[in-house]
Amino acid sequence: MEWLRVARLWQDLIDLADHPYTRPGLFDSLGERVDEAEGDLKALAERTEARRALLPAELADEIGAVLRERFQYLRARTEPVHGVIRLNELEAAVEAAQWVLEMQLSVLRRAGPWSAHPDEKLAEAARGNIEYQLAFLHHYRTFQAGMARRRAELAKREKDGGEVDWEAFNVECEQKRRALLTAYQNRQLPRVRVVRDALPYVAALTQRPAPEAPAMVSPDSGRG
Repeated sequence: MEWLRVARLWQDLIDLADHPYTRPGLFDSLGERVDEAEGDLKALAERTEARRALLPAELADEIGAVLRERFQYLRARTEPVHGVIRLNELEAAVEAAQWVLEMQLSVLRRAGPWSAHPDEKLAEAARGNIEYQLAFLHHYRTFQAGMARRRAELAKREKDGGEVDWEAFNVECEQKRRALLTAYQNRQLPRVRVVRDALPYVAALTQRPAPEAPAMVSPDSGRG
């Protein structure tokens, strides 16, 4: 049941990306479902007396993060925006990656081996693009968390009376930001193991109808 709820939400987000529309309260209800899906993923990663864990914990965390990011992207894209939002180059690249991800998920759903008109070459290309965009989003998420953690450490040091070179910290942030952007643009990003391992589950979630449980997913699932 947990996996099916996650799969329905995953598919609904693909539908929303394919046919964006606004409806009062739409994203409030979707946000509640994202919360529920994250809980479902954690439940699938837990071992109980009744069953073994059906999903590795790090994959549950990764899929949950991707789900929430997809929801946030689609909400920002679909809901009216008031005022001017300025994005730096890396943030703009992240938004572009999210757009490509949604497009490629739609392509995979239409061309995968489970579809009415499978196209092995198109599906394989979509899987490759999905992995690359997810790897970039993972690297960006890690970068943001690392910089936030480092900023909090420096702020604590300063509060405790220590000296902090904020200019050096800002330079470090900018260097890492630029390096990540350049690697993404040149398609030189390192592959991410947890993203690679999550791909069969991503394919299963994208499949219509979705498998009933992640235990049905094998390392080769979704491949023609």
